[in-house]
Amino acid sequence: SSGINAEYGGRELQEKYPFMNTEDIVLASDVDKNEGWFDPWLLLSAFKDKVKEIGVEIVKGRVTGFSENRTVKVDSGSGPSSYHYGDFVNATGIHASFTNDLLNCALPVDKRFSLPVTPIGKYY
Repeated sequence: SSGINAEYGGRELQEKYPFMNTEDIVLASDVDKNEGWFDPWLLLSAFKDKVKEIGVEIVKGRVTGFSENRTVKVDSGSGPSSYHYGDFVNATGIHASFTNDLLNCALPVDKRFSLPVTPIGKYY
């Protein structure tokens, strides 16, 4: 047995999950036991612990600019700070487009991954 309790399509799926856009979903399945789970906060914490262990500095704040000498300017709430970097990972989430504008670099960087990276007004 696959453990699938129900299969949904079309209108049934939209009725069960009205908050989702289900227009292009032909068939979906639903399970209610033994499907497994993971704790996303624990996973994120594990990633952060590992990168710190290998020497990555995590900086919380708002990116305000970049300098040509590989320096990023950040306002962390207690005033502006500058950090020299070797490699920069744009992990600014919904603010990624703004950060890339500061770098004068368009999103997506790789045209194979054309995702809209913008905040959704009703959530932010």
